Amino acid sequence: MSFATFYKISIELFSIALGENIIMNAVPTKNTSAPVKPRKKSKKKAFDWSMSFAERLRRNKLLSLRVIIILCLVGTAVLVGWGSYYFLTTIQENLEKEQYNSLTAKLSDQINARVDSTITLLQVVRDSIIFQCPNATQWPECGIDMKYYAIFTDHLLAMISMRTLGFAPKVTPATLDRYETFAYNFLEENGFPDLGYSDFGQGIYGVNESGRFHMTNATENGDYNMLFPVLEAGNLPQNTAAIMYNLYNEPARATAFDYSIDCILSLGHEDCTSITGIIHLVQDPIFRPAGLIVLPFLLNDTQADITQADIRGTVYTAINWDTVLSDPEVGEDYHSDLYAVLSNDVASYTYKYQDGFAEFMGSGDFHNRKYNNRVKTLVLDQLGSTTFTVEFYPTDEWMKARQSGGQSITVLILTIGVMFFMSTALYDHLIHRQNAEKDLVMHTK
Repeated sequence: MSFATFYKISIELFSIALGENIIMNAVPTKNTSAPVKPRKKSKKKAFDWSMSFAERLRRNKLLSLRVIIILCLVGTAVLVGWGSYYFLTTIQENLEKEQYNSLTAKLSDQINARVDSTITLLQVVRDSIIFQCPNATQWPECGIDMKYYAIFTDHLLAMISMRTLGFAPKVTPATLDRYETFAYNFLEENGFPDLGYSDFGQGIYGVNESGRFHMTNATENGDYNMLFPVLEAGNLPQNTAAIMYNLYNEPARATAFDYSIDCILSLGHEDCTSITGIIHLVQDPIFRPAGLIVLPFLLNDTQADITQADIRGTVYTAINWDTVLSDPEVGEDYHSDLYAVLSNDVASYTYKYQDGFAEFMGSGDFHNRKYNNRVKTLVLDQLGSTTFTVEFYPTDEWMKARQSGGQSITVLILTIGVMFFMSTALYDHLIHRQNAEKDLVMHTK
């Protein structure tokens, strides 16, 4: 059977079903006012194969009208369903953008505030040390009772969640021997006779590929031949490895010190905070991107003709960038699932937020490039020698949790189904009502 023949038969059967058969099979109603005459059964008309499709449509206008009505109902259901889908999707997209913008803004504010607070607390520690040793003759043999220092700095560390707040006097090759003697006597007097030892024994140490070595000058690392060995460190149980370590050791660290020293010598004041590039702290057994924020100081920043000899020491804090970037309080309100890409002019490092905590993913930029247009950037340029940027990006998990396409499609299907069902039910009701009225008219004749 050809498609044209099948199409003709289908139209004819559909016409009969919707038209004449409804009238023929209608149940007669009783009329108490007049006897009901028996109806003569109508004979089915033979199918006229010669009748064209256009002629059948003209002869059965009711069929055409019904088809148009059905198409209109279906079209209405689709339009209403699609409108619901679009409306729900738009709401989800707007809500996601609002949450993303709010979260990244909060994180940026918290990170900036944490860095600014760190600089302020370094200045507080510096002023306390200068108050303890105000005379030039006391240097480099200056120390604060370690119990007092621990109480003082641990309280400050709790305010900013940093790794440590340390102090290192400036030592030159000329003062090296007498300082080392002072340092080990000081540690023993404060109850820590075992601190500061290396495989080579006592002494200021640096680190290279072979491990620790006794460091007596710093000419290979920076512009100045001076050392900054750590004498005291806040949160000491977690930072014992830092004692007697020369902060002016690696090029990355020396660069930060050179910036601060140049700043002091050229500007004539000591508020010259600087940060190192990404380093590996000697306290960390595995690599966690870290940095030192250093603040070398003078005893008197109002004196004229400041020289290298006037620099007495440095205060510093050791930071791990995952701690700086984390914010558990924000995580309480959001399932984070965001990327933060930390970068300087050398390299990039990627972190992923989970409930407010920034987990280090590895060296490099791992964010999905399809979200480049969603980037939110924080610039940290208040730390002198190195400018860091933090770029925030959404992840697929973030988008999936807030733009559920499956949910929107379900709403679309349900809306179309409900609309089509209600429209069909209404249409059937009107047709049955029309047929009942026709039967009533025919029975009253």
